[in-house]
Amino acid sequence: MRAQPINIVGAGMAGSLLAVLLAKRGFAVSLYDKRPDPRAATAERGRSINLALAARGIRALERAGVMDAVRPLLIEMSGRMIHDRSGDTKLLPYGWKPGEVIYSVGRAALTRLLVEAAARYPNVTLSFNQACIGAGASENVLRFRDENGDDYDVPLATTIGTDGAGSVIRTSLAADGFVKACEDVLHHDYKELTLPLLGFVPALEVNALHVWPRRGFMLIALPNMDGSFTATLFLAKAGERGFASLRTPDDVSDFFAREFPDAVPLIPNLLTEFFQHPQGLLGTVHAEPWYVGAKVLLLGDAAHAIVPFHGQGMNAAFGGLHDVRCAAGSAQFVGAVVRGFRPHAPAEYGGDCGDGARELRRNARHRS
Repeated sequence: MRAQPINIVGAGMAGSLLAVLLAKRGFAVSLYDKRPDPRAATAERGRSINLALAARGIRALERAGVMDAVRPLLIEMSGRMIHDRSGDTKLLPYGWKPGEVIYSVGRAALTRLLVEAAARYPNVTLSFNQACIGAGASENVLRFRDENGDDYDVPLATTIGTDGAGSVIRTSLAADGFVKACEDVLHHDYKELTLPLLGFVPALEVNALHVWPRRGFMLIALPNMDGSFTATLFLAKAGERGFASLRTPDDVSDFFAREFPDAVPLIPNLLTEFFQHPQGLLGTVHAEPWYVGAKVLLLGDAAHAIVPFHGQGMNAAFGGLHDVRCAAGSAQFVGAVVRGFRPHAPAEYGGDCGDGARELRRNARHRS
């Protein structure tokens, strides 16, 4: 019997892990991504926020049979280390029992590993540098543009959109009236900085997620495998304490010395990185519904993007993959998913799209 074909648009962490889960069930998976193959590409500095992996994300990796390979990439974090303006610190544990921890993992390394895992299956076809430019649910076609700028169509078949917060699949479905999408760009942006090893010693306690909370903004830092830390500054776009006010080296130096004095000596390339690294956008997305008949399904950030400082995005996406895997034995695959699946987004997404988005915006602003 010919294997049922499934298109997955978006070969990030969710798409690649989903490809593994479906390949294990015997589906013929075609995985597309507009970006270069991560097995050969170098991660773009300044745009890849480190990730916090929790129990539900781990369960999905275990079901895919890749957790043993992922484990060496993980750094245990037992709690949040809070830094006040005076430099004093306090550890807030994630749980009361031993083992109630989360893990830091690099986005690029995890994505590369999952793509490699998907590539090992003969029933998975990987196509990189192929940008999806539209999904025609009525015409039953997916439209792509290759690296030479030539456009082509492929049959829609069963298509799962895991193409992130800026999902072309979701945008196409919304334009055709199949999906209502709530998209909210926050008034805060982010910028990444590096805390390198000090000699041969990590700059901070390794087994913690470090947070410098301030009123209306914050700095966080997650550990890397080489002993360094990736820090992320979440700051308003405008205002006296916003990115717009940090125009000169003196502006940046004065701001960090005033707000994060204990972090300044740990970021030796502060000025270089601050002005060279891109300023990333923050926003939320919620799609309702997240499917079109038995044809198209949205998963992960394409269905429910959340701001990164909640630490929920990857875990929510991975949690949803389990439901897809459970339904994958059904002949009416997407129909089975639709009947039994609800996106594993945080509780803020429950109910009306507008109410959920407003609640998430409120929480995001309070947390920033």
